[in-house]
Amino acid sequence: APADDGQPASAQTPPAPAPLAVEADATDVPLLADNRPQIASPESAFQITAMLQDVIKRGTGTLAGAGIDRPIAGKTGTSQNFNDAWFAGYTPDTVTVVWVGFDAPQSLGKKETGGVIAGPIWNRVMKAVIADTPRTDFRVPEGVTLAQYDTGMGLAIDAFKPGQLPGLSVDLRGNGAGTEALTAADTGAENMGDSESDMAAAPGQAAGGGTSVPAAA
Repeated sequence: APADDGQPASAQTPPAPAPLAVEADATDVPLLADNRPQIASPESAFQITAMLQDVIKRGTGTLAGAGIDRPIAGKTGTSQNFNDAWFAGYTPDTVTVVWVGFDAPQSLGKKETGGVIAGPIWNRVMKAVIADTPRTDFRVPEGVTLAQYDTGMGLAIDAFKPGQLPGLSVDLRGNGAGTEALTAADTGAENMGDSESDMAAAPGQAAGGGTSVPAAA
């Protein structure tokens, strides 16, 4: 079809390429600006990472972390009726997501959760990915306090922003980036349920075998 100036589109002169930004010690190296919006502070992002490291250490993602001796974090996911199983995990420099399911939704089978079937796949992939890479740690933002406590299933570490007070049993104010002892009551860990176990429980039954009580309308 003719262009606006009456010439066929194929006969038009293509636009000139955008000029390259050149570093002082390089030639024709484009500088790519990162214009992505920041949706969370480094402190908040690290708090989430600290929580997701515990998912792999002692939560529903233990199979994903089996035999990987370096910092990793991740989260399992299981949809209703066990139609989809997910594991999304990351190291300080690599993110990998595994999904298991059918194109036409149907159940994978009872108790086929993200931690059970997607986690081991993620584990095999990541072992190959990181095999020849140096170990790196998640960077702790300045001012964040790391607090260690016993969950009843092992020691856990939570991260707290400046000015946050995790509980009454230990006062962390002014302790910098040190590590202090906490109880499970400080973080509410003793009240945390296992969502995948809850899903696997029979209707009307809590994960621990008791009868669940519906909330009042």
